[in-house]
Amino acid sequence: MFHEGNYFLYKYKFDKLLSLSNLLKISYKLKIKF
Repeated sequence: MFHEGNYFLYKYKFDKLLSLSNLLKISYKLKIKF
């Protein structure tokens, strides 16, 4: 059985990781442009 609270916690952590990697990718692209 999958607990709903755990699901939201993991989703929140995953979204944070995803946005962090996206920020790194964007800054990397910006560095290349300049």
